[in-house]
Amino acid sequence: MEQKEENINVNESEAFFVKLINGDFGLSTMYWFFGVFGSLAIKFLFNTVGQASDSAFLTLFVIATAYFVVVWIGIWRAANKFEGDEIWVVISKLMVAFGVLIHINNIFDFI
Repeated sequence: MEQKEENINVNESEAFFVKLINGDFGLSTMYWFFGVFGSLAIKFLFNTVGQASDSAFLTLFVIATAYFVVVWIGIWRAANKFEGDEIWVVISKLMVAFGVLIHINNIFDFI
């Protein structure tokens, strides 16, 4: 019985990840919740945990990079599915492009 519960939990987290990277939560949720609020949470972590040591900073930077890549792909895909005003698609994609460029700049600053 316990084995089935573990498999269900794995499948639920896989389903969440698939929905996230596919942008299935919708453009506004992808952009505001996972993009903006997620970025604020990561910034908070950098300001607290990331200053503890170089290894903590590096670990957090790698995790943040993986998170941002997934979220950027999800936002882009959600924008492609969006059926509302086209301006939100353009703004969302521009912000993803800016985010990628800023993060690349941060990588070069880190190196």
